[in-house]
Amino acid sequence: MTDLAVRATARADEGGTLPEPLPPFRLRASMSGIEEAPGKVWFFELAAAVIDADRCVRCGACVAACPSDSIGIGHDDLPALVKMCTGCSLCWDFCPRGGLRYETTWHADTGDDGQWRITGADPAPELGKLVASRAARVRSGHPHRAPSAQDGGVVTAVLLAALASGEIDGALLARVDPKTPWRG
Repeated sequence: MTDLAVRATARADEGGTLPEPLPPFRLRASMSGIEEAPGKVWFFELAAAVIDADRCVRCGACVAACPSDSIGIGHDDLPALVKMCTGCSLCWDFCPRGGLRYETTWHADTGDDGQWRITGADPAPELGKLVASRAARVRSGHPHRAPSAQDGGVVTAVLLAALASGEIDGALLARVDPKTPWRG
């Protein structure tokens, strides 16, 4: 028995009360003298923003991206923490339904010379001149689009249209395996 276990047992035997266990992830906040690196995103933040919010498409990107194999697949076929998260942020960065951290977001625009610029970097003239910049939210109306397709199934719809018109000879598409839906 460890010294801590002996003290806890003695305290309980004396009619004392044991301290309440900390709620999940509060342990980190109670560690004195240990500072968290700036910009870290932990799995519990991804779980709150994506999994608990019912936004997960079960693609498995977070599982594949985790370098410490801390993320696995739970009984409900959703990603779950299987061992301690290291806070590497890769699950968040690779999740198509997560969000980009601001420090890793690149904003493209052009300067007075019309050349592409990436915020914080030198101009990249090999990219050519920026003609227009637009943002859109799209969803394919194609009958073969999966109900929870990544990016609305637009890439699949474009490929199928190009195939039907004869612009391409073939396209390799991925389907969800019903036995392992988390793999995408």
